[in-house]
Amino acid sequence: MATSKFQTKQYNAEQFVESVGAIAIKVSTREICLVQYLGEWMLAKGRRNIGESRSQAALREIKEETGYSCHLLPLTMKTRAPPATETGDYPDEPRVHENVCEPFMLTCRHLHRNNGIKLIWWYIAAIDESAEVGPGEEQFITRLAGFEEALSMLTFENDRGIVRKAMGIFDETKGLLS
Repeated sequence: MATSKFQTKQYNAEQFVESVGAIAIKVSTREICLVQYLGEWMLAKGRRNIGESRSQAALREIKEETGYSCHLLPLTMKTRAPPATETGDYPDEPRVHENVCEPFMLTCRHLHRNNGIKLIWWYIAAIDESAEVGPGEEQFITRLAGFEEALSMLTFENDRGIVRKAMGIFDETKGLLS
């Protein structure tokens, strides 16, 4: 029997949950949307519904939790994903791609209760500033905060790392946003 040199663990549908979130940025002011839940400041995220794309779920979760309508930002970033039209042998290595609306980060959270895993795909989105802001879910308090203020408000270090990475990509790309 052949063995793999790669460490592999498989999860059945009862053991994993797929979630999505987005760093929602008010581009004109460079503010980030945060939510407070049970006294903890965090990023908007939630589970992906059956039949829903990750990107649709990310935008829906932001709208539900915060009341803000958003759209994914086309970004310049490094990814191991091949281009949309792959030609020939495309090595599995990071490359810079422009104008992509792909996840920029993945969080894997191990769930001890069922020996499972929670996957959280992270996107970068722009708040639609001309759209009316809805009420958002009542259990959340929503707040826009500048980059440094957001870092100091966020309860969890993992969220601060996600925001740092997102803002680095945003700042490197912002020439494309004009």
